[in-house]
Amino acid sequence: MNRESGSVLIVAVWMLAILFLLTMSLSRQANQELLLVKYSLQKMQARYFAWAGFHYAIARISEEQISDKVNQEPFSCDIKFAQGQVGCKMSDEDNKLNLNALNLQNYRILKELLVIVGVQEEQALQIAASAVDWRDEDQVPVWGVSQTEEGPFGLGEQRLPAKNRPFNSLYELMFLKDMTPEIYEKIRSFVTVYPRRASNLKVNLSTASREVLLALARNFTGPLTNTSPEDADTLVTKVLASRAGLDKIEGTSDDQPITEKNLSITVAEKNVLRALSQVQIKNSRFVSMQVTGEMNSGQRKSHMSAVLDKETLTVLSWRND
Repeated sequence: MNRESGSVLIVAVWMLAILFLLTMSLSRQANQELLLVKYSLQKMQARYFAWAGFHYAIARISEEQISDKVNQEPFSCDIKFAQGQVGCKMSDEDNKLNLNALNLQNYRILKELLVIVGVQEEQALQIAASAVDWRDEDQVPVWGVSQTEEGPFGLGEQRLPAKNRPFNSLYELMFLKDMTPEIYEKIRSFVTVYPRRASNLKVNLSTASREVLLALARNFTGPLTNTSPEDADTLVTKVLASRAGLDKIEGTSDDQPITEKNLSITVAEKNVLRALSQVQIKNSRFVSMQVTGEMNSGQRKSHMSAVLDKETLTVLSWRND
């Protein structure tokens, strides 16, 4: 009887131990599932905050279009909620060089931009010609000796035929002959692919960067305008000073429009400015938007990015995490 009682006791102890381990395992699993649910809920809340910021930006753009306001400096927002916050930032796409507007007549503008950021002249010319050959639908190389229409295009060991369609992404620059990751990083903030169907190159000179202004101005120097690159450089310096106004800050009420009347320029600089009028637009139509929704804890965020056509309120590109 004593031996049987001892066996029952041992079995009972083992059963209790097994039950205890099972309870601990289930408890741990349940705790992990609760944490996962909490994470998913907070992530969803952060995403809804980002959506709120996106719709707020759309409303601001719509209001601007209805009231005919001219907002040369795209706005930003910082909205607080009880459980989180939203940050949004808009930037101009029309103040950049549109890769889809490059052709045989103007591709050297991209060459000038590449030289400005530190690329050697011949390599810059090769990349600029390759950009047109990648996009245009003909079979004739822009730069005869480059033979870029037949290639090579691709990344690494991969070889591709010419796309013969508009750029859909800036990253397609990496497929061009002589392009490197270092050069790509240097120019990516100065170029755009919007609008994708562009018959003429148009740039908002009132918001364009110094690099883009220099590339445009230098492209128009030479025998046709009887000017030199130095004339282009001094003109851009004066344009930037005029844009900033008396307070030296762009985007404020004392900023001056880019006109011959507002600029004290030489005859040569005036010739370059008149040539620039061929590509100038006064108001930007395409903007990019970055929106972040964040919980107050700072542990859960949701990011959205889009490119918009302000006139039609059409979303041309969209990405969210």
